[in-house]
Amino acid sequence: MKISKKGGIFLFSLAGLLMALAILIHQNPGPSADPQEELLKKALSCGVILIACLVFAKWYEKFTTSEMASATSRCATSEVRIGKRAMADYAFSLCHEA
Repeated sequence: MKISKKGGIFLFSLAGLLMALAILIHQNPGPSADPQEELLKKALSCGVILIACLVFAKWYEKFTTSEMASATSRCATSEVRIGKRAMADYAFSLCHEA
């Protein structure tokens, strides 16, 4: 199933938004929970999620392009080179038979 660029970015951002919402809603129970520290942790966590979404949107193609496609083209190029070399070696051996 092929997902468009906008659709992929939307789904990734939606997952990030849901995680950020869960982080913001969560209340740490316990007497030792420092409210300022909890707020700082929530802010940093949401900031990291925001940065991840921005990086994913900027380099979407790089993250979603299959390495197999480029490996296949490299392999085919190598096979052509090997085939040409083998033919050249065979032709050379025919010309220089003793």
